Amino acid sequence: MFRAPYLQSHQQQQPSAPPHNLNCNRPHTTCTTVPGSRLAARAVRSFAIVAGMLLLLTGASGVGKSTVRALVASELFPEVECAELLDLVPMPETVTRVWRQRAAEVAVRRAVELQACGRDLLLAGDPVPAVEVVAAPSAPELDAIAACLLDASADAQAQRLAARGDDPALWPHHQAFAEWMRRQASDPLHMMHVVSDGGWEEMRWERLERLAAGWRMHTIETSEMTAREVAGAVAEWCRRARVGDAPALRPGR
Repeated sequence: MFRAPYLQSHQQQQPSAPPHNLNCNRPHTTCTTVPGSRLAARAVRSFAIVAGMLLLLTGASGVGKSTVRALVASELFPEVECAELLDLVPMPETVTRVWRQRAAEVAVRRAVELQACGRDLLLAGDPVPAVEVVAAPSAPELDAIAACLLDASADAQAQRLAARGDDPALWPHHQAFAEWMRRQASDPLHMMHVVSDGGWEEMRWERLERLAAGWRMHTIETSEMTAREVAGAVAEWCRRARVGDAPALRPGR
């Protein structure tokens, strides 16, 4: 039920070549609402860094992830690098669950690289469940993972999907996925088959059993908020997470 909407939304995008030879001295912080756009550095103010972190902004289709990433990128740069999956890996001919999970591992590896030089990664724009980031093979190398769920009521989500021209036949699937993500925000073991069945064999799903008791995610209910209000709330969550004042997961402990 949950797979088709994700695949369609990505297959409508144009492939983008991945950045090469990424390192701490070559930031790739592009955030635009145009699919496949390249990363571009923008100057901004700083705030204190206490730990290397992967910041995951997630949610179902239509909640505003890509729009928010575009709005917060310059505010968070250079301490935080913004990316979506297509900024990190090339688009395959067919987007699959295995591709998404492999791409999540690439994002984790990029966050590990940035961590070494005191910077963080904000992964935003894709409906990547937090469990896929935490279960990625390299996740224990991160100091922490902080996840924020952008949520919206079924009606608000439908209005946004309609505004961007999504097929109405898929709206129930998007809404079902949104409900699954709500449950996952407090219980990582809820209906794990949604991501584990047919997934990448390198994923470490058993890690979730150990982390389940202390599983915490931040949630922003966006139904009555403007895009700029959501962006402000996300920027504030990023700041709080980076100084240890927001829920965080530590797969390496």
